[in-house]
Amino acid sequence: MKKQIGISIIVIGFIISLASPYTVMIIGVPTFILGVILLWISKTNKRTKIIWSLVPPILWIPLTTLWLFMYNSIGKMNAQKRDYYISEDFKGAVVIVESKCGNEPILKDDRLQFEIPKTGVYLFNGELKSGHIDRRIFLKKENGELKQLNGGIWPTKSEEKDTTGSETVTGFWGGTFGTRYDQSNSESNFTSINIETNKVYTDKQIWKMNKNQDDLIDILITKCKK
Repeated sequence: MKKQIGISIIVIGFIISLASPYTVMIIGVPTFILGVILLWISKTNKRTKIIWSLVPPILWIPLTTLWLFMYNSIGKMNAQKRDYYISEDFKGAVVIVESKCGNEPILKDDRLQFEIPKTGVYLFNGELKSGHIDRRIFLKKENGELKQLNGGIWPTKSEEKDTTGSETVTGFWGGTFGTRYDQSNSESNFTSINIETNKVYTDKQIWKMNKNQDDLIDILITKCKK
């Protein structure tokens, strides 16, 4: 009985680890170890114990690599493609909010086009998809020239920034997707991207900029309903 239970738990741990590689250490490994322990205290022959203890970990790496490759490939194929355009003196974050009073979708080469105002708030009368997003952000200079910005997962550390001279846009980082609720408890999807400059802002300054954007969104959404 312990043999069947142990093997079943090993299989469950392997499937969990393969289906969601990000939960390996939290769920997959503990489940696998529990199954191995039950298998080894059973009266099963040593050959079976060794096979079920070694084969799943050996198979996990190539199968996980293949799974992630397929997942990312399919995700990129179905990703919503977006281009954002910001001015040279832009500061803060870009926030796109779904709204029936927003701008109609503009497509160019199968990519959604967003001309972002200086406030950073853009109401969009369309669907914002979640998951894989193919996004590009362009800095639009006064002469009309476009410069594509580089992005990252985390912001640049304060000590690594060159703060000399005037404030300039240097790139973007992170981003969120979620649902927001206005003062009347109505919900709408939104997405945001953090635009980075060479200036170092305090937490209080960042909070104030975010608060101003939230207030502006509430005002725009409220006007839309009237």
